Amino acid sequence: MQQRALDAQRASEKGIPYVYICRNERHQATLARLQDVDMTLSVALGHADIGLQDLLDLGPQSLVELDRLVNQPVEVRLNGKLFDRGLVVTIGDHFGVRLTQIGSRAQD
Repeated sequence: MQQRALDAQRASEKGIPYVYICRNERHQATLARLQDVDMTLSVALGHADIGLQDLLDLGPQSLVELDRLVNQPVEVRLNGKLFDRGLVVTIGDHFGVRLTQIGSRAQD
């Protein structure tokens, strides 16, 4: 277990993705069952605290300033729990997130 953590840290420092492949049959069977489980991945671009009157004044074309800067990492949550941080990118006509801190470094 410690060797895996060390390998993951070394790979991360070099910018190389690290994937541990479980060779234990019991764990592989558990992972196989989980592959069909749907999870919700969400990205929080930022937050804003606004008063009730400001909320009621919102309408089409209203702008709400968020607490996060343009190039600041966003939070990536998996089933509501912080999973990673990343940078917003565009992929064609869509937004995307480039993951930057998978795992323990992304913790709250």
